[in-house]
Amino acid sequence: MRKVTRKILSRHALNLLERRTSLVSNSVDRVKKCHDLWGQRRNKAFFEIRQKLESTCSGRVRCMYCEDSEATDIEHFRPKSIYTEYAFDWANYLLACSNCNSNYKRSLFPVDGLGVPLLINPMEDDPMHHLDLSLTTGKFVAATPKGLKSIEVFRLDRQVLETGRRDAWAIFCALAVRYSELGRGVDRESVAAIVSAIKNQSFSCVSMYARNYYKLGGLSNVAPPEVYAAVENNPKIFDISCGL
Repeated sequence: MRKVTRKILSRHALNLLERRTSLVSNSVDRVKKCHDLWGQRRNKAFFEIRQKLESTCSGRVRCMYCEDSEATDIEHFRPKSIYTEYAFDWANYLLACSNCNSNYKRSLFPVDGLGVPLLINPMEDDPMHHLDLSLTTGKFVAATPKGLKSIEVFRLDRQVLETGRRDAWAIFCALAVRYSELGRGVDRESVAAIVSAIKNQSFSCVSMYARNYYKLGGLSNVAPPEVYAAVENNPKIFDISCGL
């Protein structure tokens, strides 16, 4: 999981969301009204909503929670079955894979004693403030209560995800060395292919954490010497891999 930035929605799309919010609030059965209106998404406004969310996802339109699978579902951060007033709120929309959305999170939404969400919202929170990542094992470790609940609810400790993050680190290491080698030559086509591969791989948060390790002076403790040397020679590899 990594921080992503919400884009601005057109006035046309916002107007449709506002009208639907009004219809829900004035309904006797708000949950049913939410369900009925949510089924009516074949329109220009929701096409724009999905397009804006897709353009914000990392890699090849990866899930904003797990960063592994394709993001296919418009996800309500605050579940619409509980918070009907947020069912048509642009600020409540994320894009997730059906596995994270339907199989794990579902309508789970833990809050603290003041009603503050205990889940990371990658559109609002920086996951790196709540989760530490071991690059060599691919495991997330909670740094805050919000990080702990996010691991539990989104099942960020799934073996397939931990293996994926570990593999993403290995891929980054290999590509960083190769990028450094080619950077000294004139094979621009090969360099461009590596840049594309780095940008589009799953688990882009791995590059974000590696960049943070580097900034804090700890990358040499986890990266092989040749990888650290490659990064030292070409630190812009982080700008490429992190999409900065």
